[in-house]
Amino acid sequence: MLEAIDRSAAQWIAVPYGEHAWTALGLSTDLKIANAFTPWRWAGRDSPPATVTVAYDPAVTSVANRFGTTEGINLIEVPANSYALVDDGTQRIPCHARAQGGDIDVDCNNAAAGTLIVHENNWAGWSVQRDGEPIELKAGAWLSAAAPAGQHHYEFRYRPVDVTIGLLVSAIGVGLALLLLSGAPRRPARPKLPNDASGDTTD
Repeated sequence: MLEAIDRSAAQWIAVPYGEHAWTALGLSTDLKIANAFTPWRWAGRDSPPATVTVAYDPAVTSVANRFGTTEGINLIEVPANSYALVDDGTQRIPCHARAQGGDIDVDCNNAAAGTLIVHENNWAGWSVQRDGEPIELKAGAWLSAAAPAGQHHYEFRYRPVDVTIGLLVSAIGVGLALLLLSGAPRRPARPKLPNDASGDTTD
């Protein structure tokens, strides 16, 4: 199954709900699991749409977008749910994306201007550049930005300010600790007394 899925591009994978083995597989292979069973949910947010659906149902073997079957596991592609795409109002043009942690790189080539949509939750701390120039993120649940016609490269970066503050406070704490240690008075050596355990005697 892993060989059939193109892991060179970022995409969400919908797996059979409630089967924890898929979550472990996703974590060990960098698959982005869309509907993993977790004890938490982001309030007021939908799960990202899946580009690939994993199904056991034998009936789906006739589905046009089925692109693989491994030991009874069917893989179905849903192009309309691309991880990154440009919506120009009449069509949704898939883009190639690579995602690792808080770094998302997207390459698009769209004939008409539209909106680039990346199916990651939009939140404070995200920024975006187009062809190396900062641009504005649009409001909404997903990461999105204006996408002029043509071939462009986008870089989304998650750099929340609280991380920077935390690193700064930690650095200050380490610096103060080193300063206190370096300036602490040294304990004088204990003078030797007559009949010391060392066997030395003093007149």
